[in-house]
Amino acid sequence: MKPTITQALKGALISGVIALVTNQIWNFIALHFLGAVAPAGSWTIMVGVSSVVPLLLAGVVYFLLEKYTRNGTKIFTALSRVLAVLSVYGNFQPVLPDGTATPQGFSLLTVPMHFTAGLAAAFGIPRFSK
Repeated sequence: MKPTITQALKGALISGVIALVTNQIWNFIALHFLGAVAPAGSWTIMVGVSSVVPLLLAGVVYFLLEKYTRNGTKIFTALSRVLAVLSVYGNFQPVLPDGTATPQGFSLLTVPMHFTAGLAAAFGIPRFSK
C-alpha cells in the first residue's frame, strides 16, 4: 500500500531524528577526540537543522514518487544514495560558502554526517513510512 503524505512525513521525521542523534554523536567525537575544528557560528544547531530539514523534504519527494511512479521506493532509494555521494563534494573545498577558510579536519567532520543523512533518507524513510 502506498503511504499517505502523513505517513511519509512521519517516516521522514523518524529518519531525521535518527540522523540528528547519530550526527551529533559523531560531531562530539570528531571535535573532542579527532582534532576536527567546527566552523564559526552555532555549529551544533546547524548540524541539527541540516540533519532534519532535508529529510523532511525527502519525505515529500518519497510520497510523490510513490504516488506517481510504479517503482517509487527503488527510485527514491537510488536517488538518495546518489545525492548523498554528490553532497560531499563541497566538503573538500578550501573555502566555505561564506568565504572563510575551511577549518582543519572539516571533511573528517562533515562527510560522515552527509552519508548518515543520505542513508537515513534512503533506507529509513521507506521503512518508517508504513
